[in-house]
Amino acid sequence: MSNDKVVLNEPLDGSESPTAGKAQRSKHAPFQKPDMPAASAPSHKTSLEPEFYPFSDPLKTLKNYIKKPLPPTHTLDGYIYCFLLEGTNKSKIGFGLPRSRHNEQIPISLEESFAERMDEHKDEWGSAPEVVLLLKVPYAGRIEKIIHYHLEKGRMKVPARQKGSEKKKKKIPVHGEWFNNSLPEITKVMKAWSHWSLMMPY
Repeated sequence: MSNDKVVLNEPLDGSESPTAGKAQRSKHAPFQKPDMPAASAPSHKTSLEPEFYPFSDPLKTLKNYIKKPLPPTHTLDGYIYCFLLEGTNKSKIGFGLPRSRHNEQIPISLEESFAERMDEHKDEWGSAPEVVLLLKVPYAGRIEKIIHYHLEKGRMKVPARQKGSEKKKKKIPVHGEWFNNSLPEITKVMKAWSHWSLMMPY
């Protein structure tokens, strides 16, 4: 009987045995984790940031106001004006109508009424207004409000200056007709709506 040992792991044709090759590779090859499918992102929103909503559309507000019926005071011709005050870069936009003398029923002209109103502003604010634009228009009260809505993004308010016994009042009146829009923008908007009013839209 032959003393030669038969190696079962070696194929008779001389090629490497599958079993031996597997054992050999297992000794040297590092372990590799099989590829896993990537986790899909959650479909729901996980951010803690709240949802923000814009204020009402200023253009829509303006359109709705234009369509409103005119109150009696808005049917009158008058001035729309813009003035500056010394010491501030804010502009005030208002309107003026013919008025009567104080304690009298005698009407005065639009020009005299406007001069009186500017004197009142001087007393209230402590300096003479510098009128930078003065336009005579129909529907003066309505056109003034339309201009306010158009320039809404720059609108400002300031507490009124109180005199003497008025300082004891708990509620201080507020003036809301001040604007920090640029003067060229204000001029352009006021002139545009002035021309529109001359088309007699109401």
